[in-house]
Amino acid sequence: MTTTVAEVETSYEQHEQRFLEELRTLLSFPSVSTDPAYHDGCVRCVGWLRDQAVAMGFRAEVLDTPG
Repeated sequence: MTTTVAEVETSYEQHEQRFLEELRTLLSFPSVSTDPAYHDGCVRCVGWLRDQAVAMGFRAEVLDTPG
């Protein structure tokens, strides 16, 4: 199945407010990963991203890494 530009534009228009709200949420996380002071914000951000991916039908998990 091929999606046309018009179909993408229509979908965006129908969901624009939700997309903007999700973008605002993502940008609200204090997630400067090189600064240890932001560790908790990074953890919350990655959890939110995982939940978003799962809600879209992806299989996603958070893996702990050193550092």
